[in-house]
Amino acid sequence: GEEILVARDDADVAEIMRTLTPQRAKAIGAAALRRVLAEHTYTLRARLVDDIFKAHFERRAMEAAE
Repeated sequence: GEEILVARDDADVAEIMRTLTPQRAKAIGAAALRRVLAEHTYTLRARLVDDIFKAHFERRAMEAAE
């Protein structure tokens, strides 16, 4: 992967550890950091929480109107 390595079992972990070069590990770490900084910001989390609250209160308002 570009940002993570996935192992299905202990044999996969062993193979990844055996073949992973320091350069590849550094590239994966850099890609992961870029993604975290781009997609896991306070602004994005605030929007997500706001959307959840809006959906909840809209649903409650509709239920109350019935």
